[in-house]
Amino acid sequence: MAAAAVLAGLSLAGAYQDSVALSQQAANEKLKALSDAEVLKVNSDLKLQSGQEEYNAFLKKSKKMLGGQLAAQASGGVDVSYGTPASVRANAEFDIQLDANRIKNNATLEAFGLRNKAAQSIMQGESNAQALRNRAGATLLGGVLTAGAYGFQGMGKITVPVSEETGSGYGSRRSGKYYDTSGE
Repeated sequence: MAAAAVLAGLSLAGAYQDSVALSQQAANEKLKALSDAEVLKVNSDLKLQSGQEEYNAFLKKSKKMLGGQLAAQASGGVDVSYGTPASVRANAEFDIQLDANRIKNNATLEAFGLRNKAAQSIMQGESNAQALRNRAGATLLGGVLTAGAYGFQGMGKITVPVSEETGSGYGSRRSGKYYDTSGE
């Protein structure tokens, strides 16, 4: 009986330790996911900032180039306020703005992708953590059931009163004789 109690206690202790370890792993999984998500969010913000800086630099460089062309045409005696020079300049300004917007939009899309990955990281971390918490509960329950099984084994021999007269399993209270049915 003492051996069964020791085995039951060891089963419970082992299950408890495994359950605690799985719970800690679940907490770590969630923390890692949150940390990864935070890095992705920071990278998203940096991508937006970088896109804005690239947008501004592109516009500045392009407008400087257009200004140089305009000055060269004007110094050559071309009237740049109407006709073909004005039309070419308007088309160039439109194309420049289009390219600048494309730079900004690409950065915005990349930032959105990073934010989306951050959200996925959080959801995946939460899912993994929940699965580990479920395993922790199942491990603990399994340990309790195993300990209970050891406990029942250690309760001793099961005896059934048997009648001397009939030999049946529903013994006579008068005979007071009991037979071991445990098989040991």
